[in-house]
Amino acid sequence: MKVLVTGSSGFVGHALTKRLLELGNYVVGIDNIEAESPNHLKESRTLELTSYKNFRFVKLGVLNEGVESLLKEESIDIVVDLASKDFYYDSHELLNYSPYLTTNVIGTAKIIELAKKLGAKKYIYGSTFSVYGKTKKIKFTEKKIIPKPVSPNGSSKLAGEHVVEFMSEYYNLPCVVLRIFSEYGPGMPLYKIIGHYMEKFHHGEGLKMYSSIDDTRDFIYIDDLVNYIISTFDKRLKFQVFNIASGKSYSLREIAYKVAVEMGIPKSKIKIGKSHKNFSDITANKVQADISKAVKMLKYKPQTDIDTGIRNTVKWYLETEQHKHRYHKS
Repeated sequence: MKVLVTGSSGFVGHALTKRLLELGNYVVGIDNIEAESPNHLKESRTLELTSYKNFRFVKLGVLNEGVESLLKEESIDIVVDLASKDFYYDSHELLNYSPYLTTNVIGTAKIIELAKKLGAKKYIYGSTFSVYGKTKKIKFTEKKIIPKPVSPNGSSKLAGEHVVEFMSEYYNLPCVVLRIFSEYGPGMPLYKIIGHYMEKFHHGEGLKMYSSIDDTRDFIYIDDLVNYIISTFDKRLKFQVFNIASGKSYSLREIAYKVAVEMGIPKSKIKIGKSHKNFSDITANKVQADISKAVKMLKYKPQTDIDTGIRNTVKWYLETEQHKHRYHKS
């Protein structure tokens, strides 16, 4: 099978691409290696992937006109679009919204056009649970909740979903939207919540929260996420939207305690403080996914429980620290 993966040097893109290569597939990866700082993290991921003979890398952004000309001789079966702009904890006063629209909306349209030109039989879009926004519903369901995003990432990704649905119908191209919940695992960016906890605990510092420590999230381990993406490949789907999550919810406080236990940090030593940036108004308070649709139609159920997943993630982090390969969000 020939697969094109955008965002191939990102956390999820790298994990997916590596698995596909190990399974013997031919993969074309596209990434501009600019979204995550410092760049050597993405560069090291890319270097690992280029060691596979069945991998081709294109170091360009999805909006670059050169992408199409470089790939015009390729024939692709499936496109997995994971290119995204999602980190919005910068300035509350100045949103700088246009880059989100450029990448998550216009970029999405361009990749679907490319998928059509390359003869792809299916397009898979990496969306986010942030499209739901704030809701009083106990669980986020694909059909019973009208998305009302409150973040730039969520709103632009929802717009991207509308683009995918329209172009799926227009081109009669099977398209799948995956609303991915809080992904974590070995190799994860350290600016995400579990990564933040590990960094602060390791250096004996207090936690700096952008929102409430008692907010809840639904975490999905990277291996389960990759398995879910691959499970869409052989399913006959015209246009579908799926929640991709564990289906279980934990408070950020509970997660902090679990990370602390694995790092040998007593609860009494945990210091929880507020960041000077408060983003509580653009983050969801209570998050739990209804995954019954994905389990039924994709024939897969998450296999990694939160304790095992955090244990594996902490082990990776400590081994990385030991070898002095440390990655930070600038």
